[in-house]
Amino acid sequence: MSLLFPAYLIGLLGLALPWLLHRFSDQNPNEQLFPSRRFLEETAPPVSRTQTLKYRILMAVRMLSLLLLCFLFAQPWITQAINSIDSKQHHIVAIDLSLSMRATDRWENALKQGRELIDSLSSDNSVELVAFDNTVKRVADNSVSNADLTKGLFALQPGYSRADYGVVMQRLNRLAVDRSEPVKLWIVTDQQESAMPAQSNALYAPGVSEIEILSTVSEPQRNIHLRALAESLDGVNVRVSVQMSSSVSSTLTESELSQESHTIRVKYDERTLAERAVRLAASDVKVIVFEDIVLPPGDSSVISVSVAETDALLADNMVSTVVQEANPVSVSLVDSDAGTSINAAVFLSTALETDTLASVSTINGSAERVASDVAHIISGRNIHGSELDKDVLLYVERGNNALLFSSVPSSGAGASLVQGAEVGLVDESHPLDLGAIDWFGIEFYDVTPMFLKSDDKVLVETTQRQPILVERESAGGRLLLLNDRLDGRGSNLPLQPAFVSLVQSILTYFNTSTALPDTLLAGERLLVPGNVQVFDPENEPMLEINQDARSGGLVLDMPGLYRVIGVRGTHIVNVLMDSKEADLSSSSDASIDNWRSRFEADDSVADASNEEALVMPDSTSRAAEVARDTVLRWLLPMLLLAIFVENILANRRLNVRRDGS
Repeated sequence: MSLLFPAYLIGLLGLALPWLLHRFSDQNPNEQLFPSRRFLEETAPPVSRTQTLKYRILMAVRMLSLLLLCFLFAQPWITQAINSIDSKQHHIVAIDLSLSMRATDRWENALKQGRELIDSLSSDNSVELVAFDNTVKRVADNSVSNADLTKGLFALQPGYSRADYGVVMQRLNRLAVDRSEPVKLWIVTDQQESAMPAQSNALYAPGVSEIEILSTVSEPQRNIHLRALAESLDGVNVRVSVQMSSSVSSTLTESELSQESHTIRVKYDERTLAERAVRLAASDVKVIVFEDIVLPPGDSSVISVSVAETDALLADNMVSTVVQEANPVSVSLVDSDAGTSINAAVFLSTALETDTLASVSTINGSAERVASDVAHIISGRNIHGSELDKDVLLYVERGNNALLFSSVPSSGAGASLVQGAEVGLVDESHPLDLGAIDWFGIEFYDVTPMFLKSDDKVLVETTQRQPILVERESAGGRLLLLNDRLDGRGSNLPLQPAFVSLVQSILTYFNTSTALPDTLLAGERLLVPGNVQVFDPENEPMLEINQDARSGGLVLDMPGLYRVIGVRGTHIVNVLMDSKEADLSSSSDASIDNWRSRFEADDSVADASNEEALVMPDSTSRAAEVARDTVLRWLLPMLLLAIFVENILANRRLNVRRDGS
């Protein structure tokens, strides 16, 4: 029997505790005062007193419980030798479909190795073919015909997503535990270093009895990966920043480690705007900046950056980027019937338009008059009643956001106050990042009591427990209530620098709920609002008529520029390749050996240095196969039974002591 976590056996030292408790659990009788010894007969005092263990059965049950608990944490398993000729074994062949498999001849080697595995295994064994990147999907099995495996193999193509061996092993373990026979796993991959999980324990799959890892890398390979960012203040003069990173698949010779020259080209509509030669060493990173590029006339705002020389991975030799311009967020300041003070309008507009963060427009009337392309409103309302204005609630339910501040006139009670209430409790865990705001010096002189609902969340309150900023639950967008008139008389909040930070934090918080991301990594999910259409890089629509992607979103698995068209205009999402997946560095031999060793019961049974065994499977050449029989399914019931018996015996002991015996 072997243990998966033998360090937990240190807990066996606790077995001495029940022995000590029972060793010194004798009861000393209480001394009773007696008025006279005149009529008592004399007796000889005892010479010695022997201490003995009491309640030995109870002590044994308690020690057994501790023993079982320690073994439960240590996770023992039993190595069983199974005759490979008489017993059946299920084989899972897993093919890597991540981006790095597109490098040079890796995919051709994967198809070759997969075909050899299928031909050698499918004649006498049950075989299942799966593919993986950041997920695992079943492709085919030979339950009907062996030809299904070959057909499914050659129908596969590597994608652009990143692989994660930890996630893959956990999901392959779910497939293995459903089988009654032992499962052997064959992983055909390039053994990429970036695919290794942070915790090596994630590589262990208890349902798998054996594992073989076959590498598709046949020779050293070098790759250059590009990232680009284009910015412009006027839409004409553009600044382009290009990040170049170099990686190699294995250790190179001294001559191969020398710097190589690469030509970086910046293009607009097939026209070269700038070009520069850069020398880059292996495993090096450089940032190249192209200043003052003049954008030619045209309707497009897309710039492409490419490297002229070829490398191992051609898919990431060119990247497109959208020129980022200053684009303030549209915010409507709604002046309702209750009226918004002139001071409040000035304070809010100044805070929002600082650093060109927003563009504020004033609208008289209700929120129903706000344009459809405006997702945020700010309005002075009576926020102290049990119900808010219906036009605001309807606006928020449509997925928009609203900040409402108090429109109730000041009572004048705080006019004579020299010092008001300061800010007390602040919810620093909220995404508004309220803990980063300097609240020192802010005082509230006249705070109107608010009616709070059960699901309201108070984000800021005074030292007198008066709510200042409240978030109210909504089925649509986000709704914040600011308990201040913002006229400079009820408090000095709008006169302090913290007010600008607060308003800008609120706008950023609102944007995260309605704004679409500018960039995503290939394979990530895009959450889009309703009533939109998404076009892929080939300008093909991704949503059918009446199809709504709000619930699950869309998985964008191909790099490029995606257009999202809705009532608020067109938004471009740039889907990039994962720079970690483009790093072709291979895992060290020690990491791979550590991965294999988690499925080797004994060095005599499985020899990791045997190259022939790693390349071609031969189930009949071994006299015995190794399987693990976990004993956890026995330990847990025994522990529960021991605890039950201990409770009964301990309760009986209490009854005995209560009787005085």
